[in-house]
Amino acid sequence: PPSPPPPPSPPPSSPPSLLVELLQEIQTTVFLMLGSSVLACAAAVYTKKCGINPQFPWIQILDIALAAMDFASDVLFVIEAFEVGRDPSMWAARTIGRISFIFLLVASGLSFASYVLLLKHYYNNRLNDDAHMNWSTMGRHAGWYGVLFLLTGADIELIKLLPWSKETKPFDGFPEMRVAIVATCMTLLEDVPQLICQVIFVMTIATSYTAYMSIAVTVASMFWLVAKRSLRLMAAAHADARAKTDPNGTAVPNGTAMSAAPSPVMTGVPVVVGGLRV
Repeated sequence: PPSPPPPPSPPPSSPPSLLVELLQEIQTTVFLMLGSSVLACAAAVYTKKCGINPQFPWIQILDIALAAMDFASDVLFVIEAFEVGRDPSMWAARTIGRISFIFLLVASGLSFASYVLLLKHYYNNRLNDDAHMNWSTMGRHAGWYGVLFLLTGADIELIKLLPWSKETKPFDGFPEMRVAIVATCMTLLEDVPQLICQVIFVMTIATSYTAYMSIAVTVASMFWLVAKRSLRLMAAAHADARAKTDPNGTAVPNGTAMSAAPSPVMTGVPVVVGGLRV
C-alpha cells in the first residue's frame, strides 16, 4: 500500500523582534546593575530610618545608587572585554580589558585608602571642638560600619553614611569641602579612564550592549555627581566668603580687626568747641 503522506511542516517561526533580542542580550547586565543599585539604596534607607544618621539627606540616596551602578557596569565591561579576548585574534580586547581592570583596581584601592585616612584623621581630632564625627554612634553600630568599611572601595559615596555630627548639606553630604573634593577626584579617576576604554572598545573592536550601557551610566555619573557637587561647593565657598565680611560688605583680612569709626578731627569735619570753630 502507498505510504501515508508526510505531515505538513509547521509554518516558519518569525524571527524575534529587535527589542526582544536586545532584552535577551542585556538582561543579565541590567539585573546586576539594578541589583547593586537597590542594595546601595537599602543601605542608605537603613542608615536613615534606624536613626544611625538621621540627618542624612534623602537626595543623597540617588548619588549612592548611581555610584554603585557605575561600579557594577565597569566590572561587567571588564568581564565582557576578557570574554571577547578569549579569541586569540582579539588581542586588542584583552589589552583594553587589562587596562580597564588596572584603573578600576587603582581607583578602588585609593577610595579604600581615603576612607581609612579619613577615619584616622577624625579619630585623632575627636576631642577638638570642631569634631565632625559621632564616635558613640560609630561604636554602637560597629558591625554595620564594618560592612561599609569593606564596601567603600566600590562606592566612595558611602562615606556620606558615616555618623557625621554636623550639617553636611553645604558640602553635598560630606563633612568638609576637602573631603568632597577628594571624593570628586576619586570619581573622575575611575570614570574618565573607563569611559575612554569603553569608547575605544565599541568603536574599534566589537559592538557590545554591555559597553554601551556602561558608557551611558559613566556619563550620567560624571555629569550628575561632578556637576552637582561643583555647584554645591561653589555655593559653600561663596557663603563662607560672605561670612568673613563686615556689615558694609567689605572683606576683612584674616587676623585684622575692624577699625573703629574715624573721629571728626581726622576726617576734617568742622567741630565747634566752646563757641570756637575748630
